[in-house]
Amino acid sequence: MLAATTYLLNPIVPALYLRYLQVGEVALVGFLAIHTISKISYSLSISYSEQTAKSIRSLIRIAGAIIVIAVVISYLSQDPVIAASLSTISGLVIGFAASNLIGNVIAGIYLAITRPFRIGDRIKVFNGDGRVTDIGLLYTRLLLDNGDEMLASNSSMVTTNIILRKNEEGKKNEEQY
Repeated sequence: MLAATTYLLNPIVPALYLRYLQVGEVALVGFLAIHTISKISYSLSISYSEQTAKSIRSLIRIAGAIIVIAVVISYLSQDPVIAASLSTISGLVIGFAASNLIGNVIAGIYLAITRPFRIGDRIKVFNGDGRVTDIGLLYTRLLLDNGDEMLASNSSMVTTNIILRKNEEGKKNEEQY
C-alpha cells in the first residue's frame, strides 16, 4: 500500500508531505488491525468471563497502540538509533505508569494457573467472609455474607493470607460416607 502511494503520488506531492501521508496510512491500517484483533479476542474470550474479555480487549488495544506509535516514530526518524531511543523511553514511561495494572494482570494470570481458590469457593480474606464469584485479570470478586460485593485486586490476593472455608454441603457429603 505504501509503495502504491509513493508511486502514484510522488510526482504530485512533495517528498516531505508524502512521508506524512504514509504515516497517516500506517496509523489508519494499524488502527483497523487493532480494532479487528480486539473484537475477535473479545468474542473468543466472552464465554469465560465478560470482565476478562474486556481486560484482554483493553490490553490488545494498548499494546497495539504502542506498536503503531513505535512504527510511526521509526518511520518518521531517519536515524534508527533515535527511533530506538524514543521507543525505549516511551516504553519505560508507559511501563512505570502502568506498573500497578501490569502487576494485577500478572497476579491474575498466576491465580488462574495455580488456582489457590476457585469460583464458588468460600474464603475469608481482608476480614470478610464470602463466596468467590469471579476471578478476572485485574480483580477477584467476592459476594460477602452480608450481601456486599468486594473487589480485591489480584496482586493483593496473591500477597495476603486466605482462609478457605469448608462449605456446608461438603460436610454433609462427608458425613454420608
